[in-house]
Amino acid sequence: DEVYRALPGDHLVPHPMLETTHAITIDAPAAAIWPWLVQMGYDRGWWYTDARWYHLLETALWKAKPHTSAERIIPELQGLSVGDTVPDGPPGTAFFKVAKLEPQRVLALYSTTHLLFMAPATVRNNPRLGLYGDFSWVFVLDEKEEGVTRLIVRTRASYGPRLFRMLTIPLLY
Repeated sequence: DEVYRALPGDHLVPHPMLETTHAITIDAPAAAIWPWLVQMGYDRGWWYTDARWYHLLETALWKAKPHTSAERIIPELQGLSVGDTVPDGPPGTAFFKVAKLEPQRVLALYSTTHLLFMAPATVRNNPRLGLYGDFSWVFVLDEKEEGVTRLIVRTRASYGPRLFRMLTIPLLY
């Protein structure tokens, strides 16, 4: 059901070329999970991943500084609002904008910068080539019963033009 049903934020990329939906049941109320979501981001609470490939990508592509994900709630990062920027790399690289925020229920992030970073800057910044990329990352907290929450994460992406898609599709799969 979670894979096929419409989720908040689907409208951000209405005709995706790529869509993924993942979900997990967490033995905690939505109120306990929410603070971890709103502090995500580069040089914030990070992305809570220990995947070696992700750290390699960050340091090789963006020359990011070494880091570890937050192990506690950081009070000064809890004031996220619609329109705020959530960095995904050092300044001048990829970032998200908060497109939708319903506390303890929905955090929808949207980016036009992520997919374009697969192209060299000389190509990416050439307006005659018409490169575009839309990417959404939506987190939905669905509290099933008291103290049990389903976290549903959906990504949707669309980008072009056609030649750009053909050259970069192997990087996405």
